[in-house]
Amino acid sequence: MSGEIKHVPHLRLAALDHQGPYPEIGRVFGELSTIFSARNQWPHASGLAAVYYDNPSQTPESELKSAAGIIVDATFDMPRDLREITLGGTRCAVWTLKGPYSGLPAAWNALYCDYLPSTGETPAELPPFEVYLNTPGEVPDEELITEICVPLG
Repeated sequence: MSGEIKHVPHLRLAALDHQGPYPEIGRVFGELSTIFSARNQWPHASGLAAVYYDNPSQTPESELKSAAGIIVDATFDMPRDLREITLGGTRCAVWTLKGPYSGLPAAWNALYCDYLPSTGETPAELPPFEVYLNTPGEVPDEELITEICVPLG
């Protein structure tokens, strides 16, 4: 795991909302993938991302709000049943995890409790997000690469 401060480009997501424990967001990614497959929309896709709106240490699990999204290009015509979310376009503290998604809670903790304080930076009033640079369907779990991005103020 490693951290850096960098500019994250704008990301446009076609998303579905999720409420409940964050580790259960995979079910929503499954629903979103089914929609994209049924409508043959994958040619517009370039990756996956998740947005997390609540602090799990301050919000009951059943009330946690997040969104699962597919990164789409500018020509993608957003359907009414998907929500458009724009992320990035700003400086972020980015923590990169290589390995299974089970390592994400420790990575989030390292970013917020160790790395971010060491930089002297403060989070912006924008939600943090994860960008999945590959998926379990493409590589073994040990080769998964996830960037956790915290927009900076």
